[in-house]
Amino acid sequence: MYVWQFALTEELVIIGRTWEEFDHLVKLLKVICGPHKLIVFVHNLSYEFQYLSGQHVFLNDDVFCPDARKILRADWDCLEFRCSYYLTNLSLKDLTRRYNVEHQKIDGDLFDYSMQRFSWTPLSDLEKQYIINDVIGLLESIRAIMALFQDDVYTLPLTATGFVRRICRENMKPDRRLIQDIYPSYDVFQLLRAEFRGGNTHANRYYAGEVIRGLIHSKDIASSYPTVQCNCQYPITAFRPVKNLSAKKIDMLIDRGYAVLFEVEFYNIHLRNKYSPIPYIPIAKCSYYNNIVNDNGRILSATECHCILNDIDWKIIVAQYTFSCRITRAYYADYGPLPDGLQAANREFFRLKTELKGIDGQELYYQKNKELLNSIYGLSVQNPAKASILYEDCLYTEDQSKTEEELLQAAKKKAFIAYQFGCWTTAHARAALEEGINICGDGLIYVDTDSCKYIGDADFTDYNDRIRDRSTASGLVAMDKKGLPHYGGVFETEADMQAFITQGAKKYAYEDLTGKIHLTVSGVGKRAGAAALEAAGGLDKFQPGFVFRNCGKTTSYYNDGYYGLYHINGHIIDIPRNVVIEETEYTLSRTKAYDLLLQDAKAFLIKSMEILKNSTMKQNI
Repeated sequence: MYVWQFALTEELVIIGRTWEEFDHLVKLLKVICGPHKLIVFVHNLSYEFQYLSGQHVFLNDDVFCPDARKILRADWDCLEFRCSYYLTNLSLKDLTRRYNVEHQKIDGDLFDYSMQRFSWTPLSDLEKQYIINDVIGLLESIRAIMALFQDDVYTLPLTATGFVRRICRENMKPDRRLIQDIYPSYDVFQLLRAEFRGGNTHANRYYAGEVIRGLIHSKDIASSYPTVQCNCQYPITAFRPVKNLSAKKIDMLIDRGYAVLFEVEFYNIHLRNKYSPIPYIPIAKCSYYNNIVNDNGRILSATECHCILNDIDWKIIVAQYTFSCRITRAYYADYGPLPDGLQAANREFFRLKTELKGIDGQELYYQKNKELLNSIYGLSVQNPAKASILYEDCLYTEDQSKTEEELLQAAKKKAFIAYQFGCWTTAHARAALEEGINICGDGLIYVDTDSCKYIGDADFTDYNDRIRDRSTASGLVAMDKKGLPHYGGVFETEADMQAFITQGAKKYAYEDLTGKIHLTVSGVGKRAGAAALEAAGGLDKFQPGFVFRNCGKTTSYYNDGYYGLYHINGHIIDIPRNVVIEETEYTLSRTKAYDLLLQDAKAFLIKSMEILKNSTMKQNI
């Protein structure tokens, strides 16, 4: 500890230098507050709690943590600490910027965190202003959030998804009985958990590892998840078991318009077209596999693989692969639209987001509705049978007092949404992206959930016309500030690029038409990473072995022990449990298997082009 700061109001900030001073503050506040709680917002409470727990004994009932070291709330006497980071999902800098508060967070580069400081180290005026702005800016931001959502400290949720949760819960009151009737049994729930997967993100192996130069296009699906929740069909009855299992029976049920969930064993499965850019089956979703040819986590071929699918997955796989198979378990349900309570929330937030975009003075309301729109889907994929986390003296353990089945039944009593809605939402979105993949054809370079990057010509007109009709019918259409209509689900044109390279999912860099470099690598800061790549020589350097240094990637080490007393500069300091945040390097890499696959893909492509060239020359002769 070398400094702490505590804002009681915007005008009253208390600064202390030792834990003894902080403990004294807590005791004073306890006298003032009496039986009442004082809500204290801490930005990234999970980090600060590691230090707080070294000074105060927190019991399990004092701490709410949905996951180990993810602290949403912690009580210390009269103080109820809450995490403002999980409330907003924004860094403190971005939070104060978004709400345009008076006390903006000062640039962190001006506060040298590498400097060694102690409680007796003098603080400069700039350093004092830096720490003061942190707490006043946070307080101002929380007040702005409460005003925006018409909340007070009693009604403010603990997390960002809490805002949309209460709206959807209220909207779904008329459909409460439906949710109870269709809530999955434990066996069906296990299949749903195994089937669920997120967006389809992958690189075309025939382009990966190479800098593609020329005009590269990008198309992005407008509000992909809200669109499929309004435009598509979902299981709206309880799942019933399928008898006389076979692939033909599955096809028959699908042809008759049922939603189907089943377990399948594939044998001798191969891509129909060896050039298929984005193989659909992820190895990570297979419960068993043997003798696979692996495209960076996707199956090109296998002698055997087992997985859980729904009817949407099945249609894509049947179109993309040849195989023999055995169905081992299956359930089916009736299809129908999502309850109107969820659709209405999607429509309303889509309308407000579209109408408010780009209007001066409405930036906060635009951002609010955009985030509410994007949060609806997330409600349906939260695990309703997740065990609670018990806390005791920095030990985080799952509560084993109830089985997963018992937790599922307990969640059913207060459920307002069904888990299968989330499973079918992402499946419908993957099917929409698959249509974009097929439209782009051999020119497709990279896909990520709702976007396609490609070279050459690709005509999305027929697809977009069809989606516009469906979005018009469902009401997912809104007018912008210029009076122009916007439809959910259409492939919209993004800015073109003049060069692009990918080394696999979530690893790519590109130059826009002005020559500016952009970077997406999981764990590496976009701006700092792009600057480092540009300084090294540009996209050609984006190859295995390239090291990103000082680009925002850090590793946290939690030290849970007690480290004793240290004598430093004539002072005695106490070192309890703590966190060490260390800047780390990120080295761009590929697996050996992926390297070999890319080499084979390039060789095959070159050979094919030579054959095509020779064939064309003979025809001309």
